[in-house]
Amino acid sequence: MYRKLGVLINLFCFSAGVMAANPNDLAMSLDNSYTKESQALFKSLEEQIIATLIAVSEQERKAGKSLNNLDYQLDIPAKEHTDIGMLISFDNGKKGFNVISVTDGGAAHKAGLRAGDVINAINGVEVSTSEIEKNQTIKYLWDFKPQQVIDIQYSTNGVTKSTSFAVPGIKVPSVSLTVNFEPTTIANQSAAEQCGQLELKYWPEEEGDIYPLTLLKVNGQNVHSNYIRRKFAAGNYRFEFGVVERDRVIPGKVMDVKARETYSFTIEPNVKYYVGAYKSVSDKARSWQDSETGSKIKRRKNKENYTPVIWRTEKAECRQ
Repeated sequence: MYRKLGVLINLFCFSAGVMAANPNDLAMSLDNSYTKESQALFKSLEEQIIATLIAVSEQERKAGKSLNNLDYQLDIPAKEHTDIGMLISFDNGKKGFNVISVTDGGAAHKAGLRAGDVINAINGVEVSTSEIEKNQTIKYLWDFKPQQVIDIQYSTNGVTKSTSFAVPGIKVPSVSLTVNFEPTTIANQSAAEQCGQLELKYWPEEEGDIYPLTLLKVNGQNVHSNYIRRKFAAGNYRFEFGVVERDRVIPGKVMDVKARETYSFTIEPNVKYYVGAYKSVSDKARSWQDSETGSKIKRRKNKENYTPVIWRTEKAECRQ
C-alpha cells in the first residue's frame, strides 16, 4: 500500500460545462501558458471526469433511469493544503515507513530525506510494525497544518538521523464544475446563424414592477440556474424561470429564486428577447367564524404574483 503525502494537483479556478460523456463536448478553460506537465495533468482530469460520467450513466441505466435531466453542481471552496512531497509504503513488515520517492526541491527533499530511507518516528511517536496501526498512525500524525513544524526520525543505510522542517502550504483556488444537458442551446445546432437570444438580467428603469429572471428549465429539462443570457435555435420553447431579487443578480452564480413561473413563446432568428417578470399584488380575503361569538372575522392579505413578459426586443446577429 502506497500513500502520497500532501501532493495535490495544483488546480486553477475553472468552470466546465459537461454536455455529454464525450471528450469533444467537455469545455475547459486551458491555454498554452501552463507547462506541458500541467497540461497533461489537466487532460488526465478531463478524462477522469468523462470516465466518471460514463460510470454514472451506466449505473442510472441499470436502475432504469436516464441522464436527460441531469443537473449537478460541484463547488469546492479555495483552501490551503499541505505539500510535503513524499511517497511512502506501509507494507514492509517491519517498523517504520519506507520512503519510496521524494519530490526534488520539496520539503522532504530539502530536509534530507531520500528514497530508500525508513521513517521510524514522527513528532516523537514511534511507528509500529502492524499495517493497521501504521494506517491509524499516519491518519493521526500526518494531519498537519501549513507552516506547522514537524520532527522526523529516520534511518539511512542503518544510520539513525533526525530532521525537522515547517510544512509548506499550497493555496488551491476554488473549483466549480457544472454537469448538465442543454439539448436546445445553439451549441447543438448545425446552423449557428439561425438563433435568437434571451436576456434575463436587466429590467426597464422606467418600469418599477418588472423583475429579472434566471433560467431553470427548457422544454422540461433542467439547466443550471446561473444562466442569464442564452442563445437558442429558432423554434417554439417552454421555459421555466425563477424570479430573482434585483440586488442579487450575480452573473455566473447560482441565484436564489422567490418564485417559479412558466412561459412559452417562439424564438425568431437574429432577435434578442428581454424577458422579465411583471409583479402584481392581489388582495386576498380570508374569513372564518369566531368559535365564541359566532361572528364572522375577515382578514385581507396582499399576495404577490409574477407574470413573465417580453418587455423589449431588438435585432441581434446570432454570432454576437
